[in-house]
Amino acid sequence: MIARVLSRLFVVIFVLLFSQLPVFVDQYVIRLEGHLAESSRQIAAITEAASLGGKTLNAYITKFLEQSDADFKAQGTVMQDAVERNLFLSTACEALHSQNPLLRPVVFVRYVDTHVFADAWKSFAPGLTLTLDVGVWALIGLVIGWVLLMALRGLWQSLVRPSSPPSVEQKK
Repeated sequence: MIARVLSRLFVVIFVLLFSQLPVFVDQYVIRLEGHLAESSRQIAAITEAASLGGKTLNAYITKFLEQSDADFKAQGTVMQDAVERNLFLSTACEALHSQNPLLRPVVFVRYVDTHVFADAWKSFAPGLTLTLDVGVWALIGLVIGWVLLMALRGLWQSLVRPSSPPSVEQKK
């Protein structure tokens, strides 16, 4: 009786965990959009500074990177990193928005940004929306939970139950 309840609870935990994937990804995307907006604002400010000197963004950054002064070179590196991060955030945002909601958790893994992930995780609010993607991911959790339960049950039984003694026919 207790084993049966624990088995069902084990599977239900997987259902609940997997049903949270689309919810978490939605909250992650909101944070990602915020990071992208801030990053784009910074790139726009750098681009404006470059245009005041009659330079393109790349030429402006290159000028800093080619300086012999370590402070200017470091500033060039900071600007170059900001441009690269903006490109990554923009690509990730576009990939997540253009994807079918059922596949967004899969695309999320490919484009995850650890800083955005950490921010999203800190403020994650579990929820349960009645959408197709949540239902499909809950079903995937059900299947994975059940398969793991069967595997663990088989492993437990092979470890706990001693092998049966040979039958009379096997002794002959």
